[in-house]
Amino acid sequence: MKSVLNRAEHDPQELELFMQAIIKKYGPYFVILLAIFAVLYFPEFSEYSLRVDEEFAYSHTGMLKWTPFGRWGTDIVHNFFVIRPLNPYFSMLMFGCCLAASFLMFSRVIQAQPSFFNLLSFAIFAGFPTWYYLIEFKGTLLANGLSILSASAAGYFFSTKNRSALLFVPLLVAAIGIYQSSIFIAVIISIASILFGREDGPRTHTAFFLSFSRLAVLCLVSLLCYFIIWKILLAYFNLEPQYIVGFLNIDMHRCSGFFYPPSNNNLCMRANDVSL
Repeated sequence: MKSVLNRAEHDPQELELFMQAIIKKYGPYFVILLAIFAVLYFPEFSEYSLRVDEEFAYSHTGMLKWTPFGRWGTDIVHNFFVIRPLNPYFSMLMFGCCLAASFLMFSRVIQAQPSFFNLLSFAIFAGFPTWYYLIEFKGTLLANGLSILSASAAGYFFSTKNRSALLFVPLLVAAIGIYQSSIFIAVIISIASILFGREDGPRTHTAFFLSFSRLAVLCLVSLLCYFIIWKILLAYFNLEPQYIVGFLNIDMHRCSGFFYPPSNNNLCMRANDVSL
């Protein structure tokens, strides 16, 4: 498989044959995983009600609704790829496709051959509480699914240890640009590839150190690129960062009553009046 992937990098015909082989080998398993997802989330497919994020997405008509929150990738998806993110059930279906594809890539990384028990373990993967939380916000669900898929692909290409590994940075930047927590998916899959993946040489302490160092450097570069793109968008469109600023506002937390006793909170109120 790796030799075919290497040839596909240079020959488009080889790439087409490679994709056909992938579909033929993993297509039936993909359908089974999608069916498991549909069973797990049947209540979500049987009803459709708008929640907070859906109302926000519907009532805010600007092009950059999510960029102030650091999720500029979500705005890119909604403005250029998915014009109607609130299509009933379409977001759920695409989210399931992204989870199924991500699981197959993860299985490939750890060299787990498709089997009955491996397919059943997808129920644990797809039923992870974080996904239940994301599904509550259908206005961004499709974009979040693409973020998970992009982060999983980053981890997969990290395990290839050839020139394809250079795709790790753009894929991870795209993933965290949509949903910042997706970085942990790429990191976990990459660590799994280091611990359980196929190694060309002996597993020595030096080899482990170099692999983990390479992963750390790639993650830092990806985070740096993400913040640079975010800052450029904020400056160009004259936007103020939101949400994350609340965690970084030390004065606000000092005046919340946790650091100051209630009798001294009037000092904070006077300080806030002066700042205003």
